[in-house]
Amino acid sequence: MSIENNTIAEIRLLTAVSEATNVPVSAIKGERRVKSICAARFLAMAIMRHHFPLCSWIEIAEKLGKKDHSTIYYGVCRYHDLYQKDPVFRGLADKLGIPARVH
Repeated sequence: MSIENNTIAEIRLLTAVSEATNVPVSAIKGERRVKSICAARFLAMAIMRHHFPLCSWIEIAEKLGKKDHSTIYYGVCRYHDLYQKDPVFRGLADKLGIPARVH
């Protein structure tokens, strides 16, 4: 399943992250490195990876406006770290239905 075939689902997922974190979708897809925006971005990367497991890291990077796949890989690793260490972040992830481990 290609992420290109799931544009509506992609928009819904990003909107859900945006609403849960109060960070606009444009900021999630942007370049700013403010802590709250980065946390929302890590949630977005993890939720996309969770809901589109057959999509490549590159496809997810393209949909999130990132330069390459390593950005998404790093973001999912940061998601795992924050999920374990930050109860507020974990609460947001749980609210969004993202499991502790995303592959």
